Parts: sequence; C-alpha cells; structure tokens
Amino acid sequence: MLKSWKGDITHQHIQMNDATAYESYIKYPTDIKLLWDSVSWVFETMHAVYKKLGLTRPRSKYREQQVNQMVYSKKRRKTYKMIRVRKRALLYLLNKGINLLDEGIDQLMKESPTLQVLFEIQPKLLIVKEIYRQQNYMFENNTKKIKDRIVSLFKPYLRPIVRGKERNNAEFGAKAVISQVDGINLIDKLSFDPFNEAKELRNSIEKHKERFGALKEIGIDRIYGTNENRKYMKEQGISHSLVRKGKPGKDEKQKKELRRKLGKERSTVLEGSFGNEKNHYGLRKVKARNEFTEIIWIFFGIMTANAVKISKRRSLKRKKINNEPQQLKIAS
Repeated sequence: MLKSWKGDITHQHIQMNDATAYESYIKYPTDIKLLWDSVSWVFETMHAVYKKLGLTRPRSKYREQQVNQMVYSKKRRKTYKMIRVRKRALLYLLNKGINLLDEGIDQLMKESPTLQVLFEIQPKLLIVKEIYRQQNYMFENNTKKIKDRIVSLFKPYLRPIVRGKERNNAEFGAKAVISQVDGINLIDKLSFDPFNEAKELRNSIEKHKERFGALKEIGIDRIYGTNENRKYMKEQGISHSLVRKGKPGKDEKQKKELRRKLGKERSTVLEGSFGNEKNHYGLRKVKARNEFTEIIWIFFGIMTANAVKISKRRSLKRKKINNEPQQLKIAS
C-alpha cells in the first residue's frame, strides 16, 4: 500500500513522532465491578454445569449479594470502609464459587470428557482465578498496584495505560507509536501493555530509513529528549525539535527557528490527525471483541484516514492537470 502512495508523499526526509492510546469500548473498570462480573460469570456457569449433571444447585448467598450489589451501585458516595466491606464479601463469594465450579467441572469431565462446553469454560475460569488472586493480594496488602493487572473479565488483555491527562489519568486500550510523513500516519509499535515511547525512537528512525530512505529532520515531544536519543540523532545527523542542552552555538538562531517549525507541525498536524482518526474513523472507542480484531480495527482506521488523504491529493492533481490546457487557450 505504501509503495503505491510514495509518489503522493512529499518531504519524505521529515518525520513527526508521538504516541497515543486507542481506548477500548468497556465500562470504566473498578475493582468492585470486576469482582462482580467474575462472581456473576462463575455462578451462572456453575448453575449451568450442575443442571447438565442433573444435580441440585449448591446453597450460596449469590441471590442475596445480587441485591447488595444493586444497593451499593446506587449509592452516590462510597466511603473507604464501604468499599472494603463490599470487596471482602465479593472475594469470599468468588472463592466459594470457583471451588464449586471446579467440583462440577471435575464431575462433568468424568461423565463427558469430550464435551465442547468444557473447552469453552476452562480458559475463562483460568482468567477468573487470576483475577481472584490479584484482587485478593491487593486487598490483603492494601495496595492498588500489581504486575499485569487485569481490568476486564471479557477483555483480559487490556492493561491500564497511565497518560497523565487532566480528565482521565489512565486509559484502557492499545498504545501506539505513530510516525507521520507529510500527513500520512504509520504505526511503528502497537501494544496493549504500557511502554515508554522514548525507548522506541531508534526503532522509528530505522523504520523510516526502510520506508523512505534517509531522515534529516524529526519533530518529537520532550519525553523523547533522553541523552541516549540525543546522542543517536546527533550521530545520524538528524535535526530535531528538542530544546538544546548547554550553551547556544553560532547557528543557534537558525536551529531555534527550525525547532519552532518542527514543534508546531508536530503539535498541530500530528496531534490533530489523532483527533480526526478518533472522531471520524471509529477509533474514539474501539468496539472490537477480542485482541486480534481490535488490532485490525485500529490498523484499518488509520489506513482508511490515510487513503482518504491520498485520494484528495490525487483528485487535486487531476483538477490542476485538467485546468492547465484551458488556461493556455484563454491566454492565446
């Protein structure tokens, strides 16, 4: 695709780099919501398994907790003590439900080891057990941090991505490093795990060389201004938009003007393209249902936006070509 577009891309020696997050379409995750989703799935699945076996449902406080969850969710103000009490009850109920479901699955496997429903239940049950382990650890240690924290039962591949924004401190979706050349956005890295985009600058520059050849100028945010990145760009002879360290040189005036232009281009055109993709190409909230289709959704959203830009450029070129003969006739 990029090969057919190269003729419509000018200034191929200039690149803009930044990272953005494409949020997934999920309800805003909290520990209580996650635990209740897990409890609901476990008990509904357990009831289905016991019905398959022709056994009576084991006694539990699931119905009572349904009412308690509804009462809790309707409260406008939730105190720390109230949250702790609710978590304790849900953790106890979830642990009990997992044990009952394990017993039912063991019995069902003895009777019908090749039953398809077992292969559908077991992967989700492993996720539920990991959610219980993580939530129980955080509850007992009174902490909110744990490695590879699961925030959604139905999309367990999502991780909190801290962005430091005013409205939402954390976003839940895929984080992408985007390179822009003449308004065309290209994905350098896409991951559902949080990462430091500053460490991906070398990779982005190398990819630019493969796509377009030598890179001469790059517009980047100050987060990229590590000593390692500065040293690498200096070795490669790449001018950048980062504020100079140390004393100004002889050509400081020209370099300052270049930095200003690159910085303005990055903050307006590149960041503006993120908003355009999210508002008009279905990337505001990605509604795909699994990890693979979510990646495909993001890729096609970005590529469709690029295709529209290329199409408009080619249309303008054709108009110019068609108008040139008419202008010559009028002049003669």
